[in-house]
Parts: sequence; C-alpha cells; structure tokens
Amino acid sequence: MGQRGQKKQYIQKITSKDEKMLKAFRCCGYLTKDMLKEKLAMSDHRIENFKRDKYIEKIAYADKTQNQVIETYRLTNAGKDFLEKQLGLSNCYRSTSISHDIEVAQKYMNCSETERESWKTESKLREQFDEISDALLAENRFEEYDRLQEYLQENDVSAIDGSYISDETGLEMSAEVVTDSYGRAEIEAKITFCHIMNIHQN
Repeated sequence: MGQRGQKKQYIQKITSKDEKMLKAFRCCGYLTKDMLKEKLAMSDHRIENFKRDKYIEKIAYADKTQNQVIETYRLTNAGKDFLEKQLGLSNCYRSTSISHDIEVAQKYMNCSETERESWKTESKLREQFDEISDALLAENRFEEYDRLQEYLQENDVSAIDGSYISDETGLEMSAEVVTDSYGRAEIEAKITFCHIMNIHQN
C-alpha cells in the first residue's frame, strides 16, 4: 500500500509508442490530438495518463484559417525532465507559436521513421553552429571566425527550425516553416545558416 499523500504515477514504464511521442514533442513543440492518435498511434487513455502525471498539457488553439478550435498538446517542464531522465534527450525545440509549431510538426510527421530519428532541433543546430565557430578559433582561422561573428552581430544568420538526413539522398535537409511575417532579410539569414552548416534546402 502506498504511503499516505503519495501521488499515484499513471505512467510506470514507457512503451515504444510513448518514446516516439516524447521524441516528437522534443522536435516540434506542439502536436495536435490528431497527430498523437493517427500518426503516433497513441490511445486516448494513454494521452490522459500522461496528462494526469502532468508530463503533457492540453492547450486549445483557435485556428483562424480553418475557423475552428484545435486540441493541441505540449510537454510541461516536468515532461521535459521526464524525457531527459527516460531517454537521455535534451535540446527541446523552443516554441515560436502554436500555429508555427504545428507546421513544423507536419513536416516532422511527413518524414520516415529513420528521418525522424536523425532530426535535429533548432537548439541543437545552434549548438553545432557555436562548435563550428569555436573550432575556427582553435584552428587560428581568424578570418572565417570573424566573418561568422560579424554575421551574428548583424543578424545576418539565423538558425532553422530543424534538419534531418534524407533517406533518398543521405544529405542533411532543412526543415523550416516560412511565414508571411518573414522579410527577405530573415529568409536570407536562414539560407546563410544552411550554407555554413552544409544543410540542403528542399
């Protein structure tokens, strides 16, 4: 019998489906209920248990383009800790907006299993960009290092939403959602980032 006042844990052990769901949240931020059920084969009962343990939370999103309210979910801070503890994964995608994140999730869901496994989040790509910069400095390649620093200072480089290795070509491909609010300079900054990182555009 449990100790008095001890909170019941509904998720005792994670399944392969749970793992796929947690990885998807890590890569995309928000997922719709349809994505959880249709693309990731999660049952209502299992989703509810993750909610009860406060690993995920439900957010109602008013989609003005479709004129409807969509049920979306995201990881809580406890969910991010759970992800790191269970799967050793950090570098969660930093949410931009629900509508943007859902589009990122659409791109993710359209990838194959192996492409999803190779997916890098925006924060991971930023980390790798910093590593490239540090390596240039360590190798005394000051001209290239200064150019990267100049790009950063002038906001001429901007990390993309994600990347993955294409099954078809074996190349690292960009996964970027471009909205109407993006100006030419922002798009150019994304392209520059891809060139530096040797990431190909779709």
